[in-house]
Amino acid sequence: MDKKFLLFVVVVVAAVGTFVYTRTGSQPSAGGDRTSRVLDDLEAKMADLEKKAGGEPRPSPEDREQAVVPDKADAGGGGGQEGAAARATPAPTAEAPNALAEQLASIEKKVEEIAEGREASIKELAAQYADANSTVRKRAIKALGKMRDPQAIEVVRRAVRDPAPDVRKAAIEALGSLRLKEAIPDIGEALRSDPDHEVRRVATEALGEIGDLAAVPYLRNGLADVHHGVREHAAEAVGTIGDPDPFNELLPLLDDSDADVRENAAKALGQIGDRRAIPHLQRKMDDPGEQIGVKVDSAKALRLLGDQSAAKATIERARGDLESDDVEAQQEAIKALGELEDPEAMPVLRELEARKDLDPALQKTLEKAIKRLENAK
Repeated sequence: MDKKFLLFVVVVVAAVGTFVYTRTGSQPSAGGDRTSRVLDDLEAKMADLEKKAGGEPRPSPEDREQAVVPDKADAGGGGGQEGAAARATPAPTAEAPNALAEQLASIEKKVEEIAEGREASIKELAAQYADANSTVRKRAIKALGKMRDPQAIEVVRRAVRDPAPDVRKAAIEALGSLRLKEAIPDIGEALRSDPDHEVRRVATEALGEIGDLAAVPYLRNGLADVHHGVREHAAEAVGTIGDPDPFNELLPLLDDSDADVRENAAKALGQIGDRRAIPHLQRKMDDPGEQIGVKVDSAKALRLLGDQSAAKATIERARGDLESDDVEAQQEAIKALGELEDPEAMPVLRELEARKDLDPALQKTLEKAIKRLENAK
């Protein structure tokens, strides 16, 4: 092994150990204790490896402590010299094999990761969350939300009640990504009472992402929310969880003033598997004024509930629209066939693909619809 490399590694480890000690102080936190223990263990391994390489053993953590924090009586001279002597490491006198070099490099990497790792970051980020600037707090919460450490999660849960809406949204999104069931009451309360509709919308998405039945009572509030975006995503979350209990709250949303809400309500009614929804979904299929997206989702829901006739009716209706001269109607018909994800729609799309007089404006939509059907197999 190169003597200069080994000396460099030893100095780096000693410096990192000093850094961690001075950061944690004389009364370290629980995280600091864990870091110190791991560092001491790694340094012991380093000392053992240095012996194998032919060098002298490194000073113990206690020796290093005396070198970094000398007694007041020695502060004028001797303590500093003793500290310098303790930190000095003689150059190795023998060449180590390649395997030893790899081990040393691996240990050095672990030490660096610990020194820059979770224990130090949580303390720093938690301090940033106390900042008066909401952008700083939001950034801190996003970073803390990526850690599965109980201390970090506790800070994120508190941030659900932050004064700034963007910070509350960041906290709720983080808890949803972590799929933290313990946070359902925090998120559910935000859905029930937060004055910002975007925060409430994000809360419905987070509850759906967690996907636990305990979220359903809170999602009932979302289904009745005054904002269409909250109702839309609450219906989606209920469908994702698949609990049939909110059937009576979902049903009125089939006639919501917002088409996206109606689509998600139709989807959810199919996903929860309650066959009482069949006549209501068939009514949407027969409504001449209903949007094509709602009809497609109603047909898919009916198929999930065991009624195949709606899908066939959608395909025949689309076939008729494709024979018209209305490019916009043709566009919608192609989209509907793709979104239906029914294999029986493929022959219709292939016939259209073979037509030489196909309007170029329809080509991309047709390609997407065919690809979607192929992926649905």
